[in-house]
Amino acid sequence: MAQRPSADQKEAQAAAERRRYVPRGEQSMAMNNATRLEAELEFYDETFTDLDLGGTHFAGKQFEACRFEKCKFVKATFLQCRFLDCTFDQCDLSSVSVPHTSLQGVRFKASKLIGIDWTMANVHMGFDPRFDGCALDYSSFSGMDLGGVQLVSCRGREVRLDETTLKGAGLVDVDFGGSTLHRADLRQADLSSVSNLAIDLLSCRLGKTKLSLGTAYDSLSLLGVTVT
Repeated sequence: MAQRPSADQKEAQAAAERRRYVPRGEQSMAMNNATRLEAELEFYDETFTDLDLGGTHFAGKQFEACRFEKCKFVKATFLQCRFLDCTFDQCDLSSVSVPHTSLQGVRFKASKLIGIDWTMANVHMGFDPRFDGCALDYSSFSGMDLGGVQLVSCRGREVRLDETTLKGAGLVDVDFGGSTLHRADLRQADLSSVSNLAIDLLSCRLGKTKLSLGTAYDSLSLLGVTVT
């Protein structure tokens, strides 16, 4: 005759069953944010702070109205992801890869975005990021329509801007040290607050284009003209 389980054994068995069937929402709450970012697909109105997920591969993620503060995503990949109305504040996204990823209403503040090929992004869904006080050295925007992009108090050394369209772009106090602009559409572009940018005046399309004095000097030097 089988021995009946004691009351303590019954309680232990019940507790084990409860742990086995923890609701999904409670499981998510138990995860730390780093694990959640890798495991889940959709995030809305959440804040992620002090995460280091360098080299991580993210695919098919959707972020809406989310904030990332002091996070590191160095050499991470965001494949077919969507960022809508999100903010990155004091983050390091150097060498991030963004194939087929859309960025709509995204703001980067005091962040490092060095060595990023933005041409891989999904521009068909919109590309209008705002960069405030960011470093964008060695990045590429070649061939892109940057009419909706805002750069304020940024540094972009040796940035690739060839064949871009800059009409409507908001460029305020931007240092493009070592960058040269070829075959770009600069009609009605306001570059009066841009410094250290040399423009190939022979290959670019001009018309009602505003240049800073320094940019004009640097551009004329490409033609062998010296202004004294």
